[in-house]
Amino acid sequence: MGSGSSAPKARKGSSVRNVTVRTGQLQGSGTDSLVHFIFYNEHGDKSDVITPNKPLRNDFERGDIDTYPLTTPGNFGQVTKIELWCNAWLGDKWYVDYIKVGEIGRASCRERV
Repeated sequence: MGSGSSAPKARKGSSVRNVTVRTGQLQGSGTDSLVHFIFYNEHGDKSDVITPNKPLRNDFERGDIDTYPLTTPGNFGQVTKIELWCNAWLGDKWYVDYIKVGEIGRASCRERV
């Protein structure tokens, strides 16, 4: 669902949001596991499971800031809660410093941890 340098165009009835994740700088903060998100809106509705990934890139490494254009339903509204997890390998931990979600083309975004 993540992509390279160009943002995907929103499908009819959907919108594209930039999701920026900053992995902490503590020793062992990064992960090699797949990371998954579910977005919730102000009405408690939730998105499908989103698994961002940039091919040929080592995502979510210590101190990295990763940005992904992700698609949600166009009438989804404001993201008020994010559920996230990773399929951790034995001993693999992931420390998230912050997550920012905003719609592409809009200046405002909400920061969540």
